[in-house]
Amino acid sequence: MTGTEDELARQLRLLFIKIAPAIKTPQPKPMNDVSMYIANNQPPAFIYYRKGLCEHQKLLAIVHELTHACLTRPGSGGDEEEYERQEPCSNQAAAVICSTYGISDYRKVMRSLTVPAYRFHGGDPTTIELMIERVGTALEQPGVFPEWANPI
Repeated sequence: MTGTEDELARQLRLLFIKIAPAIKTPQPKPMNDVSMYIANNQPPAFIYYRKGLCEHQKLLAIVHELTHACLTRPGSGGDEEEYERQEPCSNQAAAVICSTYGISDYRKVMRSLTVPAYRFHGGDPTTIELMIERVGTALEQPGVFPEWANPI
């Protein structure tokens, strides 16, 4: 990991300490998807990543899932169709967030993990900006509980 990648890892650890009652610390899980966010019908929500990912891949996957989490509050139950509609936005937002920490290979890494190319194109620019702002702020201020993490 690079120095700025280490900083992202540190910021994520601090953020998950703060939001743990609402969104549990990400866990590995045997699955085909790279990662997933599960809002549940009651808190806490969960983030899982594919078992066997290296640290670099895990970081990227967790940032991606946080972009979903910032729009789908813990306890809201989530909506699979909405989650799928968010995918292009989440990938674009996660790539931008990772780039602020000097990580420029988000798309390459996700594609190598079999994320289809169509999941990187399109998406509502306003939604992408909102994801970048919410997750970016939460990472910059990991000691502050983000409003979007408040359970329903």
